[in-house]
Amino acid sequence: MEYYKRHVWRSDPTPKEVEASFAGIGQEVYETMWGPSEFYATGSLKTFDVTPHLGHITVPVLFTAGRFDEATPDTTAYYQSLVPGSQLIIFEHSAHMTMLDERDAYVVAIRQFLRAHDGS
Repeated sequence: MEYYKRHVWRSDPTPKEVEASFAGIGQEVYETMWGPSEFYATGSLKTFDVTPHLGHITVPVLFTAGRFDEATPDTTAYYQSLVPGSQLIIFEHSAHMTMLDERDAYVVAIRQFLRAHDGS
């Protein structure tokens, strides 16, 4: 749980959305696809990789990451570099759930991105 509080969400207390998500998680599906541990894939997604196809995306793409994200800003920047014309926003006070840790800044960023690409 300490890992989650550092790298998945930083809000304290735990946001009600997170509690509801954990309460409703389909554990059997999660373990089949990922495995029993968040830290090491053993399920059906273990070898799933679409990285070679990222360069073929032709619609606007926005990558987001929190400064303390389990999907680190450097890793996210790497994938962003593979999608032509995509953008990356790092939220400085967030972990993985930027939409909970920095709600207002996240909404502003999403609205700006959508407005910039309205009609494209």
